[in-house]
Amino acid sequence: MRNIGVVTSSRADYSILEPLLKHLEQDSSIDMNLFVTGAHFEKQYGHTYSHIRGQFRKIHQVPINMSQTNSSGIALTLANVQTEFEKCLKNCKPDILIVLGDRVELIPIALSANLLHIPIAHIHGGELTYGAIDESVRHALTKFSHLHFTSCEDYRKRVIQLGESPDRVFNVGSLALEEIFKTKFLSKAELEKELNVQLGEKNFVITLHPETIENEDYQVQMVQNVLLCLAELPRSYFLLFTATNSDLYGNFINNRIKEFVSTHPNSKYVESLGAKKYYSVLKNFDACIGNSSSGIIEAPSFGMATLNIGRRQAGRVRAKSVFDIPNQLQDMRAGLAKIIDQKIENPQNPYFKAGTAEAILNVLKSVDPKGLLNKQFFDLNMGEIQ
Repeated sequence: MRNIGVVTSSRADYSILEPLLKHLEQDSSIDMNLFVTGAHFEKQYGHTYSHIRGQFRKIHQVPINMSQTNSSGIALTLANVQTEFEKCLKNCKPDILIVLGDRVELIPIALSANLLHIPIAHIHGGELTYGAIDESVRHALTKFSHLHFTSCEDYRKRVIQLGESPDRVFNVGSLALEEIFKTKFLSKAELEKELNVQLGEKNFVITLHPETIENEDYQVQMVQNVLLCLAELPRSYFLLFTATNSDLYGNFINNRIKEFVSTHPNSKYVESLGAKKYYSVLKNFDACIGNSSSGIIEAPSFGMATLNIGRRQAGRVRAKSVFDIPNQLQDMRAGLAKIIDQKIENPQNPYFKAGTAEAILNVLKSVDPKGLLNKQFFDLNMGEIQ
């Protein structure tokens, strides 16, 4: 029986990983061990471990203090992650460890796995996000990893460009989109009851994350501009804010949003919606605003316009339903005016590919884990480099 470990450290990666976790749990040839850590245990991020508890046979809790969102606090947290995961992985010793995305806390986890000779399978590598430190983290994880599952062909080629062997890089599409089409969505009336709100003439979901390569002054300007523009909208519009990730400056942004919500009765702030409610929001709302990857990857599958602000997601492949604007007040006003009545006709989602979870599972079952550790750099034609 193959021992497959999976790491989840936030609501964002768990909602994407969930369909794969279900496949792994149901396969009799797989012994799945789920390592739950990071923001899942923080009240300010919705204490999302409560949604995971009891869902799978083997769940390992690795609580780590993620409440600090300043540089020194994050650095100390990462040192703690290294210590705790070294012990946890040494005890469990999975044949392959799965990590997803670009969260900075995955770096010490990946380092621990490598030191313990545990091969890593990385999901969502090769992507670009020029406005966040995640850009460097994601590519570093690619080099720590031994198998790669990308969400589109451009990203597969980029992972190979980073020196990974083509026979270890698989374009499987986005796991998040596979789960969307299996979801029984809540109606508007059910959403109103679940959220204890009254939806409006127009309904927008807003998720604003820090641009972590920028300084604090930039974050102040960004959140001020966004909230000023939203305050100018008619009070008949409803605004649903979801919390930031546990990023540098994240607490500052969340606190400013909470202040806004306290004086605007047509708005609500939630730490976490969970996958079903979040996808139901995308199904029933009019537009997605902010700088979340969800506006790039998931929202297009609902024919929903995304107003993507700033550079956090700069570089990602996007559908025609995504409208990019800079962090400038006049551009935000113009962008809001554009998306209010925007109708998107069949916005083909470049991240969709049928059977994503099954494709990943088949690879995990067919490879030789010990053979993965023998990793060689794949050189492109060096003569083409100028």
